[in-house]
Amino acid sequence: MSMNRNNGRWIAGMMLSVLSAYAQAGVSLDRTRVIITEKDTSASANLSNTSPDIPFLAQSWVEDEKGNKITSPLVVLPPLQRINGGQKGIARVTKTDGIEKLPQDRESLFYLNVREIPPKPDKPNVLQLAMQSRIKLFYRPASLPASGIKAASGQLTFSREGASMVVNNPSPFWLTLAVLEVGGKHMEGDYI
Repeated sequence: MSMNRNNGRWIAGMMLSVLSAYAQAGVSLDRTRVIITEKDTSASANLSNTSPDIPFLAQSWVEDEKGNKITSPLVVLPPLQRINGGQKGIARVTKTDGIEKLPQDRESLFYLNVREIPPKPDKPNVLQLAMQSRIKLFYRPASLPASGIKAASGQLTFSREGASMVVNNPSPFWLTLAVLEVGGKHMEGDYI
């Protein structure tokens, strides 16, 4: 029997789905983004251990817009915590020195990362997968009231460059486009 590329992908997909049925749950976040404003001292994301009886460690850190791990002007506390089965934890993003150097006329983008660390398996030859969540973290200066977000979506402009769609956002807010349709056709891609 010969196997082509599509058959190989199908078999790999089936193996992953079988493995996922045996995978144990870990640490999950309760949100898809965190916003810390100038007036806040911190902002939090709740963590949940979705396994009923297995403890996990949750390692958390902040990255800048380029994906570099940072500890200033934002840091997450605690950087490492144990969350017992069925229990909850908190990843608290706190401002540090240097926060005043961020732009005051627009939002700044960061990323909050949370990686689950499973316990050592008690059986030999066990494959363990550790999941990592990465969500957007925004710093919003006081000069930008949240009410301005609605107006920001009306400032977007769209243009075509060859086969690509270019979105220009002149507003001071980061916007996420969940769905984009042009001429009734659904556009694919990840838009920030």
